Amino acid sequence: MNLIRKQGNRAVHGATPVQDSDSLSVVRELFHVLIWLATTGMDRSAATDALSAFAADVNLTGIQHAFVDLVIDQLTTRGSVSIELLYEAPFTDYAPMGPDGLFVEAQVTQLVSALDRVAATATAEAS
Repeated sequence: MNLIRKQGNRAVHGATPVQDSDSLSVVRELFHVLIWLATTGMDRSAATDALSAFAADVNLTGIQHAFVDLVIDQLTTRGSVSIELLYEAPFTDYAPMGPDGLFVEAQVTQLVSALDRVAATATAEAS
């Protein structure tokens, strides 16, 4: 990122034209930044949308809301959430038995389906 900033400042404020090699270095660095952005995390609104069908038409309790918010937080940070993770900390801080102890079976199935769709989309976009 520092390279991009320095070269940008030099291009705007410098007296000499930008060299081709410097331009290529900036493009390479921007490419790495874009790859990093694409592989780390998910936009919060996209994560919320991914779980909207799961939470729609259901009156969730406070602890259930907290659990779903944590799933959204993890999607925002990681980009996807494995089903196994739902049975580990920090999720077990809200539901010691994982989602099975917090939601009815149909809701767990919907949650797993939503997370599987997110993972499939992330995999397809990465390839």
